[in-house]
Amino acid sequence: MIPSRGTYDFEAGGRYLNDLRLWRTGSWMIDPAPITAESDANPAQPLALRELTARLEPGLYWLTAYGGPGLPWANTAADKPFFLRWGIPALSDSGRFVETASPLGLDRYLVPGTATEVRLVLDKPEAAQLFEQHFDENTPVAALQLLGASGTPILITVQRRPGAKYRLEIFNAGGGVANIGPGTGNAMLAVTFPGNPDDEIDSGFILLDNASQRVIASSVIDLDTALPWRRRFNLLNQTQTFLFASKNVDLQVRGEGVAAQILLDRFISQASYGLVAPVAQPSGYVWTLTPGFYVLTVLPQANGRGILTMLMMAAGSKPAATDSPRLPAPFFQDVALNPLGGETLYTSLGQDQNFGLRQDMLPGLITSKSPDQRAATVW
Repeated sequence: MIPSRGTYDFEAGGRYLNDLRLWRTGSWMIDPAPITAESDANPAQPLALRELTARLEPGLYWLTAYGGPGLPWANTAADKPFFLRWGIPALSDSGRFVETASPLGLDRYLVPGTATEVRLVLDKPEAAQLFEQHFDENTPVAALQLLGASGTPILITVQRRPGAKYRLEIFNAGGGVANIGPGTGNAMLAVTFPGNPDDEIDSGFILLDNASQRVIASSVIDLDTALPWRRRFNLLNQTQTFLFASKNVDLQVRGEGVAAQILLDRFISQASYGLVAPVAQPSGYVWTLTPGFYVLTVLPQANGRGILTMLMMAAGSKPAATDSPRLPAPFFQDVALNPLGGETLYTSLGQDQNFGLRQDMLPGLITSKSPDQRAATVW
């Protein structure tokens, strides 16, 4: 039973599948013929695929599958599998989604056109493919071409061995900053990291109110509680993270394993004339910090790319013997939005790294309270 007018997509797969048709009230065949294909995600047991896309009026329909001679399999199994699905599930434009490949060997998803990157991640090297296309509800899925239209939904197709696990990572922000437009009420902000964060330095995030230029939430290395601090990570290019100090501290920063210099500078959201930029210093240098937020930059030297162990400690104290707890992906559970200037989320990720930012409005009964009560001025 079709409840309302719209475009509907049906997919069927089977060893002996030959045709797939729609009938109105059992006697009137709907015009579009199915698109035919073959799934070889499991090469030993291929399946015939039929996809039928039609714009339908409300009413009663018969979806009928017709058998045929069947596809040859590598073994002598007498199995006659048949699978049917209807519709395309929708995913958000930010997040990680762990899925199991369907018996068809092809899975399709709709992602908002605001997504900037989609990654297919496997736990171990195996055969898999990812296809991305802009979606047009009036075009059969299997016949879609890249339309190049911004803002239109994106159709994601994953080809994977039936029953095998895979993960989709979807990002909608990048370039070091994400703008959050003016709004009213309270919102929850959640960040999805790219790649495997265990191989990298901790990623820092600072949320600024654009009107007052004050930090209203952050996920950074808090020197008050983190010292002594240690992290072992891949140093392939210039790498950054964010720090916070609530009091004066003489901070020693040391790198071991590869040659690198360290640069520590105040976090500055807007360019200011007259400020003198600090100079990068060798490993072991002691930085004198006053309260505020800082950007720590690690600069690999010639032939200095590899695995770096970075140590931070108060001057004169012992270094940490093991890696410190890692900063989790930021989850700002209650942010009061500024109706005038909005907010900006700054990240220590590189300019070429995308990340996911999900924003959900909260019920009005939740009180306005920032999860980060530190009101440090941004210089």
